[in-house]
Amino acid sequence: MKVLFVFFFVLCCFLQNTDAQDSVPEKFSYQAVARNADGLPLADQTINIRFQIFRGGANGTTIYSETHPGTITNEFGLFTLQIGGGTNVSGSIASIDWSASSYFLSVAIDINNGSDFQEMGTTQILPVPFALQSLKSDQATRADQAASVQFSTLRTEYYHVGCSEFIARNNYEGSWSLHGDQEYGNFTGITGSWRAFATVHLPHEATVTEIRVYYVDASSENLKVYFRKTPSNGISGNVLNIGSVTSKETDSPSQPIARQMSFNPDEVIDNANYRYTLIFESAENSNNHRLYNVRIRYTIDGL
Repeated sequence: MKVLFVFFFVLCCFLQNTDAQDSVPEKFSYQAVARNADGLPLADQTINIRFQIFRGGANGTTIYSETHPGTITNEFGLFTLQIGGGTNVSGSIASIDWSASSYFLSVAIDINNGSDFQEMGTTQILPVPFALQSLKSDQATRADQAASVQFSTLRTEYYHVGCSEFIARNNYEGSWSLHGDQEYGNFTGITGSWRAFATVHLPHEATVTEIRVYYVDASSENLKVYFRKTPSNGISGNVLNIGSVTSKETDSPSQPIARQMSFNPDEVIDNANYRYTLIFESAENSNNHRLYNVRIRYTIDGL
């Protein structure tokens, strides 16, 4: 809702100025959530943001640059800025001919509000800001152009699946045991290899970029975690393992490790045709195999 409200507000500003002779504001809104390396929001923090606009490609010519020192995030790490309203570093946003080429927006951040910026990524501005181009167009076409304003920004998000979300099957529900504070789960009192399952609910058309598994392996027996997609029609023959991680090494049973799962690169979530599941497989009947948490990183369109 917040993203939609911001977009609607910007659109109204452009439309209100189409009936006036004075200049249209040469700026547009940008909203994002600042997070640390663990995916946690940087709440109530003063940061510095740098915007750069490239012409012709993600590594094209820098035609405009500005910074926003003193930007303060809210309790959710959210901040909203006006591109074109910051401290100018180079170029002029008013001189950009948006119809002449493709343009890309680069975003960088210094979480300490300094000038040691860390690049956060570059994305194409789709389509070009026709509301700004309207300054160079006939007055009669401005309203139609302003109504076409849209910006596409990929947003990185994280999805966590804790051990308490896994459920054992095959009449061995009682063999899946959770630690007292639900810190980890493991199988007890079984023979053979058994599995626990957790349903994954990612947004439709999200792109998976990383799967990280947190576990303890203090056994020479195989420990496996799968990420699986199953057709919505339930035909088991079409089940696909998107990714997996296998461990057969001995670690300290009190110290979980994090290992990245090998998976199909750039897997796009298709909730219309598939359902998604994480599977923990263990041949141990003690706490030598412990599953703590699975973290899935994905990107999704910011609009």
